[in-house]
Amino acid sequence: MQKGIKLQTKHLESLIELHNITGTFARNIHHLFSGSDVRVLMDVLKAVYLPYESFKQRYGQMERAILSSEIAGIDLRGAVIRGVGAQGVELSETVRRMEESIPQVIILLEAAAERCISFTGGSEADELILALDDIMLKYISTLQETLKSLRTVCGVDYGGDGSGRKEMEKKDGNQNARRVDSISNEEEWSMVQGALQILTVADSLTSRSSVFEASLRATLARLSTTLSFSAFGSSLDQNQTINNNEDREP
Repeated sequence: MQKGIKLQTKHLESLIELHNITGTFARNIHHLFSGSDVRVLMDVLKAVYLPYESFKQRYGQMERAILSSEIAGIDLRGAVIRGVGAQGVELSETVRRMEESIPQVIILLEAAAERCISFTGGSEADELILALDDIMLKYISTLQETLKSLRTVCGVDYGGDGSGRKEMEKKDGNQNARRVDSISNEEEWSMVQGALQILTVADSLTSRSSVFEASLRATLARLSTTLSFSAFGSSLDQNQTINNNEDREP
C-alpha cells in the first residue's frame, strides 16, 4: 500500500513537471498567433492541453490518496497507562506529539494547494477543497482518539460504555481511592500543566487553520480572475500572473 502511494505521488509530480513544460511551450508560441483570430489560438491551446484532461479528472482521487498516506505518517500515538507517578510524563509526551503535528499538517495542506495550482491552474479547486476537508476530519478524529486515551491514563474515565464504567466503579472503588491518594502534588501539577497545554494545542490548531484558510481563499480568488482557458487546462500564464500580483503586494 505504501509503495503504491509513493508511485502515485511520483506520478502526480511528473505530471506537474510535464504540465509546466507544456505551459512554457504554450507561452513561447503565443506570439505566433498575434495576428490570428482568438479562436485559432484557443483551438491550438486546447490541443496542447488535451492530453492532461483525463488526469485532471482524477486529480481529487490522487490528492486524497497522497494526503491520507502523509497524514498517517505523522506520529499521533495515544497515551498508554504507566505505573503510578508516571501519568504526568505520559501526558506531557502525548500532548507534545499533538502540538508538533499541527505545523506538519499545515505544511501538507499547503503542499496540496500548490500541487492543485501547478497542475490544474485552480480548475479543480472544488476537488482540492473536498480532499482537504476529508483529511482535516480524519486528523481531528485522530486527535479526539488521542484525547480519549489521555482521559483514561489520567483516571478521568475508564473508556468503554457507561455500564462498564459503573461496574468498574463498584468493583474498584476502594482501589481507585487509594490510587488518587497515592498521586503526589507534583503529579497533580503535571496534569494541570498538561491540561493547559491541551488548550494551547486547540488554540494553535484553530489559529493555524484560520490562517491557511484565509491564504487559500485569497489564492483561489486571484485564480478565478485568470481562468480564461480553464475549459481545457490553464491560461497561458496563470502562475506567472499570480507571482506578479504577489510581487506587487506590499
